[in-house]
Amino acid sequence: MGPIENSLHSSQTMRQLSIFSALLAVLVIVGANFFCYSRTLNAYFLADDFIHIAYLSEVFSGHPEKLLENFTGNWMQAWGTQFYRPFISLTLALDFALGQGNPLIFHISNTLFQSACSVFIFFITRRLLSASFLPQQQYITALAAGLFFAVCPLHTEVVSWVIGRVDSVCLAFSLAAFYYYLVYRESKSKKSLYGSLSCFVISLLSKEMAVILPPLIVLYELFFAEARSLTERCKIAAKASMSYFLVLLGYLGVRTLALGTLQGGYGGSIGESLTNSLPQRLSSLSKLFFPFNNEAIPPFDRLQKYILSLYRVSCLVLL
Repeated sequence: MGPIENSLHSSQTMRQLSIFSALLAVLVIVGANFFCYSRTLNAYFLADDFIHIAYLSEVFSGHPEKLLENFTGNWMQAWGTQFYRPFISLTLALDFALGQGNPLIFHISNTLFQSACSVFIFFITRRLLSASFLPQQQYITALAAGLFFAVCPLHTEVVSWVIGRVDSVCLAFSLAAFYYYLVYRESKSKKSLYGSLSCFVISLLSKEMAVILPPLIVLYELFFAEARSLTERCKIAAKASMSYFLVLLGYLGVRTLALGTLQGGYGGSIGESLTNSLPQRLSSLSKLFFPFNNEAIPPFDRLQKYILSLYRVSCLVLL
């Protein structure tokens, strides 16, 4: 076997090892999610879930047009709210059709959406570190990031509450859109770009928070573009995000036509209460760093001491 054949064989072996290690990481991350939420799988419906189940029951009792009306009007035609989230209704309808209303199917789907978020965290982290980390360091760091997302207790409501999937579905497709953008940025493959834009559209049709993706791409290019001057970076960022901003403008137009308003959200006393409590809710962002229920876990509990020690060590490592 000559040098060229040896090189090709070595390259193929490395590719196979990379695929195997990625599959292993995916299995570990998905397994961690199902382990953490195994007790949720046999749970029943909660709170607003019953409204959606009743709505789906009506859809499958001879009124399929109600499902399509989510694309042309308010979500579930509900009074007191103005949301445009038709894709969520499609995921719920699929679960209802598969399980005939069995909550187990809904909870399995919720755990799968949470797993998808964790897996894309792994792939995105690995790709972001590819320029400055060794392959083994990339893998371990990315796996740690995916597992941390999987076991973070802040996600409990999103997984255990069926309609909480609005967040996980939106995030899963937003992360997929960003990942395929990173692939496109490196390979210039049109398929990756179209895949990214398609995932972005689905995320927008799941929840409004997906609007952060175009600004995220701008920030990414400002930090990671190879150009030296700020002006060049701004030009690169504007060009890279142009397609995403155009999709966003199209979505806002369709949403405004469907709802009759650009703003939307909750109306009545609920909307007023959310507006008045905005400062208090912003102050609760500290939960991102200490995701504990103070009524169940005291401020100086062992777990809180552990995570505080972890932050201190992380700061030392960063320095």
